[in-house]
Amino acid sequence: MVCIHTIEKDDYTDVRTELTDIRDELGDHRNRLLELADEDSIAVDELQAAFETPSDANRTERLC
Repeated sequence: MVCIHTIEKDDYTDVRTELTDIRDELGDHRNRLLELADEDSIAVDELQAAFETPSDANRTERLC
């Protein structure tokens, strides 16, 4: 947010390009972190489902 608000100010025209690049890079990192959080959530759900499986044999199969 700091980059976004600073880029718009006339007092910072000399660093506008650098801040724009930083903003874009941080946006990419944010998107990747959100993807990783989604992947983690899926993994946790799968693990939980495996532990809830009634049969030991099926549970072992789901965990592998």
